Amino acid sequence: MNQYGRRIKEGVVFGFLCKGRGEDGRLIYRFGKTTKTDLDERYEESEQKIVAIERLSNAHGGLNRPERVVMWEHVTDVNHAWDLTQEYLRGRIYESLGFVHESGFGDKFYSSSSTDVQSRLAEKFADVFATMRK
Repeated sequence: MNQYGRRIKEGVVFGFLCKGRGEDGRLIYRFGKTTKTDLDERYEESEQKIVAIERLSNAHGGLNRPERVVMWEHVTDVNHAWDLTQEYLRGRIYESLGFVHESGFGDKFYSSSSTDVQSRLAEKFADVFATMRK
């Protein structure tokens, strides 16, 4: 149990670029967490994470379908990692990563005008998740 009384569970914190775009063409990203960490070996390595995300829920289809995975962090405490991820994305701790929370789409949707989202996320979360990586 952690300090909040939640069971510590291994899992994945992920983020992906959605196929759909915002009204003005802005790129929409969706972030989430899961304890389902197995990847389907029948697919090419580049497609395995996309397939895993699509299989999580029907909510990951249509315009919310993953176009490209920008974050996939296997961690030992998925709830704590998810809390930190949300704090960073919303700019509540440390400096903002330049994301805008798109509450009109849902709680886990963000937009960014940056073209190097994947490298910025990798750089920022390298230190954050260092102690939680599996």
